[in-house]
Amino acid sequence: MKKGYVVLLIVFGLIVILMLIPAKRQHSETVTMACPPDAVTRFMVFTQQWKKWWPGQQTGDSIFTYQKKAYQIKTVLLNGFYAVTTDKKSSIEISFVPALNNQTQLTVIATTLLPYNPIKRISQLFQQVHKETARELSNHCQSFFNTPANVYGYKIERTKVSLLNWMSAKQVFTQYPSTEETYQVIDGLKNYIQNQHGEIIGAPIIHVRALDAMQFELMTALPVNEPVTPSEQYTIKQMVPGFMLVGRVNGGNYTVAAAEKSMENYVRDYKKQSPAIPFQTLITDRRKETDTSKWITQLNYPVFN
Repeated sequence: MKKGYVVLLIVFGLIVILMLIPAKRQHSETVTMACPPDAVTRFMVFTQQWKKWWPGQQTGDSIFTYQKKAYQIKTVLLNGFYAVTTDKKSSIEISFVPALNNQTQLTVIATTLLPYNPIKRISQLFQQVHKETARELSNHCQSFFNTPANVYGYKIERTKVSLLNWMSAKQVFTQYPSTEETYQVIDGLKNYIQNQHGEIIGAPIIHVRALDAMQFELMTALPVNEPVTPSEQYTIKQMVPGFMLVGRVNGGNYTVAAAEKSMENYVRDYKKQSPAIPFQTLITDRRKETDTSKWITQLNYPVFN
């Protein structure tokens, strides 16, 4: 009889223990990222951007792998998302809020459901998978978003305006100006400066804007030591002393256009104000280098601060 009572006590003890053990294990990690909330939102809310920051692979429209588990996105909000593994045993929730100095505070909550089997439940009670998941994912996010080149696609720096004197030319085209047409305008300006005994001290810059659906205006300029006598076609331009956001990219017109959009995002994210239009510096002579992947273009965005 005593043995029977012992067995009953053991069983009863196990039942009590199981009742005291929560059905799930949960852990949260909070980090501060040196990245504006608007930039974090673009990456978190739109799942097509996830391949740029998610530390795993995309295997479906809304399924992403992490730590050998497949997570399905269930809810996407303006400040985060909620995802559950396809076997319903684990989940990840990420949320973020603005922090001081244009930073973002991000919280990762990882949850693991314990099995009904008492032996497995007790054995998994001491595992720390949920803690590792929350800690590793929050650290990965912090590392990614702390690097502006990851967020904007290339390194953007603030410098002081160093070239103040420019000679400029404009021309209107009935289509987006080609490489040859662009350099024809630049060559005309270059010849004019040299004929006026001017000294060119840097690479050409350009800015193209659409006047309407059928017309594009090309503006180009060359930096000079001192301005030369202007004409009806060639004019003097003075750069505003101050600061400039600059970044270099490698690639053709499509790559440059995408980089310009990223620069505009940077300006909006960091609430910069601009005294002048942005422009491109043609570091590579595009006529001599036919491989567009080797073109180097510097993007310039004048700012007050």
